[in-house]
Amino acid sequence: MNNLFASFTAKRIIGIIFLLIIQLIILDDNSSSEVRREKKSEINNNNPDISQAFTGNNFDSVYRKKPNSPNENDYYPLTVGNKWQYIKSYIYTNYPGGSTSHYSLVNKVVLGDTAILGKTFYKTITNGIIEIIRYSNDNKLYMWQDTTEILIMDFDLNVGENFYSGGYLSRVIEGFIELWGISRYWKGYRYLVMSDIQHRFVDSIGYVNYLYYQNVGYTSVSTNLKVINALIRFDDSLLYHSDFYQPEIQFTPISVTDTLVVSFEFNVNHQHSKFSTTGTSRNFIDNVWIEYFYAKQDSSTIKDSIFANVSENSTLCNASILLDSLKFSEGFKFYYAIHAKDKALIPQFARSPETDYYELSYDPNPVSVGQEKEMVYSFFLSQNYPNPFNPSTKIKYSIPSVILRQAQSDILVTLKVYDVLGNEIATLINEAKTAGEYEIQFDGTGFPSGIYFYQLRATPSGGQAGSYVETKKMVLLR
Repeated sequence: MNNLFASFTAKRIIGIIFLLIIQLIILDDNSSSEVRREKKSEINNNNPDISQAFTGNNFDSVYRKKPNSPNENDYYPLTVGNKWQYIKSYIYTNYPGGSTSHYSLVNKVVLGDTAILGKTFYKTITNGIIEIIRYSNDNKLYMWQDTTEILIMDFDLNVGENFYSGGYLSRVIEGFIELWGISRYWKGYRYLVMSDIQHRFVDSIGYVNYLYYQNVGYTSVSTNLKVINALIRFDDSLLYHSDFYQPEIQFTPISVTDTLVVSFEFNVNHQHSKFSTTGTSRNFIDNVWIEYFYAKQDSSTIKDSIFANVSENSTLCNASILLDSLKFSEGFKFYYAIHAKDKALIPQFARSPETDYYELSYDPNPVSVGQEKEMVYSFFLSQNYPNPFNPSTKIKYSIPSVILRQAQSDILVTLKVYDVLGNEIATLINEAKTAGEYEIQFDGTGFPSGIYFYQLRATPSGGQAGSYVETKKMVLLR
């Protein structure tokens, strides 16, 4: 009996404790519901008109910078004028039908800011898509939708923790990403439903990478959006993150013409250009033009220029120029140089030749076709290819035929490689050369990543006049 009573008493006590816990949960839930109802009521009563908030002079409001934060990290630096540039690849594969590739350039800019319910929000525009976001002092990223803000990412959460991002159950993830030659730590989230979707952020840079992958049966779709340039302002400092890739002009100079209409064809490569044979291509070259003028002795004409045709689907560029026969009859010669500009946030330029100009003469009675093929008309040092390289790259150069230069002797040619401090690290060529086109390989094995310079120096034997010197830059990237 005592045992039975003891058992009954224990069960009764457990039941009372269980009821108390249930009541506490209900009370806590009611309290939370009241808080949620109050917040929702506050937002609905205010109901700010976002379109009005970003009109007029509000872009120049006092909310220019994110308030000083005690945070050590800032995974989305929001200051008016900040810019990001991304390359996007979309690949659709359907077995056995093959794959389709699409490549594009994506630009994001912080266009303006304003106050909503006493909080600073920023308006970003990404290829025409507008988002209104804010980064709070407690390391949370919010987006304004309709009449409320929703949480996008909580950077204070630990890796592996779950939360709701924009209403979707998500998990905090981390890793490292190679950006501008440096392995950088990123933190982000991935959705736990639907396809594999990841969003990645890097401290003091912002949104750097978006990954999407879906595989259903024989069909797969993948998207990769990765930052390539970022222009970030912190207080009075302006930081530009970039690999500073430059256009690469590949051109064989024309030195003699027997026609007054000269057609120039050449290639302009870029590290960020990507071409597709099955979809859309991305040519990172913005503009290409030929600068030219006529000159003789101490007289020259005003410099002029003509834009070249730039293909969206290849590296090929072309332009035609009508030469002035009167200038040639007066003893003038035609001088020209090719320029190229890319689409970076801060554009990078290239020029061929890097210094001086190519010279073009008009000869209505040219040499025969057989002789033409054997003749090289000018000194030329090409841009190494590939560039950047790892570990080796090729360099082409040419020595002109003797009948086209005054010095009737052999040409002493040196081709040397220097580091950024001007120290010679390799001699590729140091010997006399006859006229012709040459190619040599530079092996960077054993050298650290960085910028290097290679210089071609061609001097007639005996120290005669007519030396040629040209230097170009190359990048070893491991």
